[in-house]
Amino acid sequence: MWLIEALKQECEMTVATTGGWNLAALNAFYGTDVRENEVRVRIAPVPLLLRGQSAAALRGACYQRFARQIAGEYDVRISAYNATDWGMFAIHFIADFSWHREIRERLHSEALGLVRRNSMLHKTYLWITSLYGWPSGRDVLKEDVLIANSMWTAGILKGSCSVDCAAVVYPSVWTRFPLVPWTQKKTEFVMIGRIAPEKQIERAITILVAVRQRGHAVQLHLCGQIGDDPYGRQIAKLCKQYADWITAEGQISGAKKAQILARCKFGLQTTSAESFGISIAEMAKAGTIVFAQNGGGQAEILHHSDLLFADINDAVHKISAVLSSPEKQSALRAHLKRRNVMFSAERFMKAAHTEITKTLSYLHSTKSHRPRVIIGHPKIGFGGSESTVMWLIEALKRDCDVTVMTTGGWDLAKLNGFYGTDIREDEVAVRIAPVPLLLRNLSVAALRGACYQRFAYQIAAEYDVRISAYNITDWGLPAVHFIADFSWHRRLREQLDPPSQGLIYKNSILRKAYLGLANIYANPSGRDVLREDPIVANSRWTADLIRRTCGVDCKAVVYHSTWAEFPFVAWEEKEQAFVMIGRIVPEKRIEQAIAILEAVRERGHAIRLHLCGPIQNDLYGKRIVRLCRKHSDWIIVEGQVSGERKAQLLARCRFGIQTRSAEPFGISVAEMVKAGAIVFAPNDGGQAEILQRPELLFADTDDAVEKILAVLEDPSCQLTLRTLLADLSQRFNAHTFIQEARACLAGLLGQNKTYGLNAVSH
Repeated sequence: MWLIEALKQECEMTVATTGGWNLAALNAFYGTDVRENEVRVRIAPVPLLLRGQSAAALRGACYQRFARQIAGEYDVRISAYNATDWGMFAIHFIADFSWHREIRERLHSEALGLVRRNSMLHKTYLWITSLYGWPSGRDVLKEDVLIANSMWTAGILKGSCSVDCAAVVYPSVWTRFPLVPWTQKKTEFVMIGRIAPEKQIERAITILVAVRQRGHAVQLHLCGQIGDDPYGRQIAKLCKQYADWITAEGQISGAKKAQILARCKFGLQTTSAESFGISIAEMAKAGTIVFAQNGGGQAEILHHSDLLFADINDAVHKISAVLSSPEKQSALRAHLKRRNVMFSAERFMKAAHTEITKTLSYLHSTKSHRPRVIIGHPKIGFGGSESTVMWLIEALKRDCDVTVMTTGGWDLAKLNGFYGTDIREDEVAVRIAPVPLLLRNLSVAALRGACYQRFAYQIAAEYDVRISAYNITDWGLPAVHFIADFSWHRRLREQLDPPSQGLIYKNSILRKAYLGLANIYANPSGRDVLREDPIVANSRWTADLIRRTCGVDCKAVVYHSTWAEFPFVAWEEKEQAFVMIGRIVPEKRIEQAIAILEAVRERGHAIRLHLCGPIQNDLYGKRIVRLCRKHSDWIIVEGQVSGERKAQLLARCRFGIQTRSAEPFGISVAEMVKAGAIVFAPNDGGQAEILQRPELLFADTDDAVEKILAVLEDPSCQLTLRTLLADLSQRFNAHTFIQEARACLAGLLGQNKTYGLNAVSH
């Protein structure tokens, strides 16, 4: 249903199935809005005697045979339920392992009845169905594109079938749940899904019996059709035995389903190896705290040790612990709310559309070579723009030959460690622009930039796609430019970061001559890059400033990716300290942060500051060193931090601070928020988009002191801010950056063939 929604505006859609198509019922059940005129349905012919029977293999053979017969009529073939042998190239969404006997029986041995055991009767049955299915002989798993519904599913395919999935796309989850405050929800459990042996319903009942015996008067709403088969009768008997606290709701959907899920505080699922676990995601979306077995895709949904159990005893212990602790319940609800954004309809449609478009573009491409992409950056260090370089490589390396061009600073191991990327030496080439020996160790940005610019112009034609990861580069040919700051625009730069009063930085004859020389050496092409090429901003603030100042509309806003691997540290275990991370340079205004926190301490709060960043031996660096020594009883100079040390340090501090007044994005702010800190920053620039809360955004030093004091002295405010920031931080991750950068590049480059659409969109 959600694939139809994702593709219906651009494609003529047909669904092929053997039966069960009821569009109104399906729309109601899944929350879609597919109209009759937006999809055609073709029913595979199934012999009359089989239509009402549970003969999955024979019914599947009829479906398979029909798929091969009609495959040639379509441009694109997609299997929405595991692999289908269309006889032609196709894309397959893997939902479970019912199609693979060895894996299926290993994961769900409890579901094997007489017919499904490895008997001669069963082998004969499968042989007949295979012949009727009319196989093409293609190795579908290895020749086609597979998309897994969880990383766990992808891992099973890799381990058992030696097949790499092209992507993991989580299913869309129903989201139209009424908002019921936690205090108005009932201390009841809900369990939703098919009533089948592999779901181990009896296990859930056993767990809740034990929980009740520990003094928790919980109830259970069992949602799902109980059949008149042996297993269904077993479950019906248990429901009757415990009728005082088990309610058999039957098959539910629509408003009734939403109401039941929304009013229950807790959910439970006991399948040992669910490929995804859509019922778990639905319960979590409805606001319940869900417990599940600690294997399968459900572990990716819940992603918390308090919610995942190993066996019945472990489940009883963990459920009882949560039922007894309102604090744990509050923390787990906030955790699940953050996880829920991963399973939205919008995210599914976007991811599915991206993967399908990418695959088809690759198939239809007439290029005989892998696209050659060059990513330019004047000098690699450890800032936000370098994050763009590294994650653009991650976004493109699978499909393209990627080259980075710079003047220096390239150290792949350190960059991987700093940004959390996983780029191998053989996945990227590096070209160093020649810089005269005398300039290599000097702080002459304009001349170094001219060397970079000149080299970019010389080599641009060797590549299909050109990307500037740090502001504007004049390649002499069409390119895409990611804006990191305003160092390229003199008036804006001096307005936002007034220059030093040194001789070089004054608007003097000497400086004008220096810049003129650099410009001549750069050998500009004469193109109006800002207006002829697509510009990508790193925040809405940046995009708005470019529009107002330059009269140019940015084609997209793509937020930086931030380090994502922060350990979970409970709030009560965090240090009552601030952390500040980034370059130690004048525009960062480190001295203002120290002044703010000194005033906070004078008001009775014994907070400390962890100052993270390399302090240079220049005038500003020496000034900061003196301040740190003066306040050495509460300022800890951490130096340059990265990797595990950085993650641990940020995760253990309760608060963060940043004092640059006009940060185009503020990657350090996003990182501190991602690590779980409550962060304070000036109320302009991109950081305002990250934080969004007036309690955290200050106008000046005095305002900062008052706002920090207000938060420090109000634990309830801290809890509210932590929850809100945790939700906001989900926008700044590698997965989102990669998806948006790929989509952005594909869309922008598609406007002009000279940009090499095929090179990026596939």
